[in-house]
Amino acid sequence: MHYDPTRKRLTASHDELRRLVRLVTGLDPADTAPPEWVEAGLVADGTVHPTVAALAVTSVAGDRAVAIERLAGPSVVPLMVSWHRSGRATLTEHRPDDAGDGTLTITATHVELLPQLLLQAVGLSPDLPVSGRPAIETTAGVVDDAIVSLARDRRVTSIAASADLSAVLEHAEHVVRATGSWQGGESDESITFICAGSEGVWLVDRDALDDDARQTSITVAPSTVVDVAARLGDVVTGRRSRPEQAA
Repeated sequence: MHYDPTRKRLTASHDELRRLVRLVTGLDPADTAPPEWVEAGLVADGTVHPTVAALAVTSVAGDRAVAIERLAGPSVVPLMVSWHRSGRATLTEHRPDDAGDGTLTITATHVELLPQLLLQAVGLSPDLPVSGRPAIETTAGVVDDAIVSLARDRRVTSIAASADLSAVLEHAEHVVRATGSWQGGESDESITFICAGSEGVWLVDRDALDDDARQTSITVAPSTVVDVAARLGDVVTGRRSRPEQAA
């Protein structure tokens, strides 16, 4: 485990993070901390470094958690966003390894900084144009196949899409899926959108994608970066599901 005080960034395995949280919360006594943590200054005089402690607890037990996937090729690095009503927030990247555990990189930030950080993370550039095409009716199965193809091959290939949808998907650069929930609750907000370069950004009827029936009719509609950012903000803040608790 490593802590970078300049960037306020903690790098740890899942097992190390679990162990660290147990120390912070008092479930494990401080004298059980690994010697290398003490030598690195992560634990001193029986106390976990305050910033390291805040990073660990906020990342696993914030008031709201959001899972974000940016799909473009087989190497998907999920981004977890967690924030506390105090204003503390963390961004956690999970990079898997051959052993299956992987490495977590947890960076401290603040709720007020999340909008700009997330726009960069999901590739929502203000330069994206607005498509002049109308909304497209299709099926959940077609869109699901397109997302799988893009995630596997970095481009959409060999799917049974209409001419209009194919014209959009051939420009697809990546797909973003985000789902949010309050601590201890079920998912309550989600968004799926396609960044299609010169064809702009397109919103997908995510609720229909959650249906098991591949033939369910759904709409893929052109949108603007401003509107998509606002919808993503709904997911991150939870302001529609619990406006009284939202950031």
